[in-house]
Amino acid sequence: MNNDRIITAKVYNRNSSGVYYLKVEMFGMYISDITARESIKKPQEGLWIQMPAFRRDDGTYKKIIEFPNNNDIFKHIEKICRKAVEDYIDSTQQLSVDDFIIDELAPQDEYEKGLDDVSKK
Repeated sequence: MNNDRIITAKVYNRNSSGVYYLKVEMFGMYISDITARESIKKPQEGLWIQMPAFRRDDGTYKKIIEFPNNNDIFKHIEKICRKAVEDYIDSTQQLSVDDFIIDELAPQDEYEKGLDDVSKK
């Protein structure tokens, strides 16, 4: 059976620190809040994929779902998460700064006139 068809991943958010949040669909269920980030310890290995976890009262973390590191399904999840992040980056880089440049701005005195009108009210 081809796992590419039964396991899919999608980036649904990226925060200002560069952490990507993914949702994986597999076997009719979703795993949300999987994170992908650059590895500080092992940058040569690419993105570091982490399964979701919650913080306990004692400050430790408990993973919600766990796979042994050598598990084939876990390896495939890592692979498709990395691919989903690459696709996300590619899709966001297609927009250029030129798409957001306004061709012609109003002269400065029109801005000041507008501010004067607002302040008179």
